[in-house]
Amino acid sequence: MYERTLGWGGRQLVLIGWPVDGAQSGNPRPDLAELRREAETFGFRHRYHVTSEDSDHDLHMVLGEIVGEVPVAALDDVATAVRARLSRAPTVVPLSLDDVSLAVYESTTLPGSTTQRLPLETLMAGRDSAC
Repeated sequence: MYERTLGWGGRQLVLIGWPVDGAQSGNPRPDLAELRREAETFGFRHRYHVTSEDSDHDLHMVLGEIVGEVPVAALDDVATAVRARLSRAPTVVPLSLDDVSLAVYESTTLPGSTTQRLPLETLMAGRDSAC
């Protein structure tokens, strides 16, 4: 998992995390994969899922986008340094359903002027009342 905590996706710097249990073991939990599976009932599918059996419990956060020309070696050095720091002091960020939203966007940079945020807690509450 160490190598996947931070990386470059095209020109984007991406931080990756996983839902884990509260114990020191930090065992992965299926919460996010289950949330994605539930979203499929609304017609949404994870961009990398090809079949209904595909599963992903990773949480991806784009931290920034590379502007201009940067040598690959420099990018690798930054990623290595950040990974080392993260491995020394893992950070646990508590998340609940009210922290997660569906983003309806025109651009992957998610500018506020053209991005609509739909809180999942609200979407799920609307579904529960309709059932």
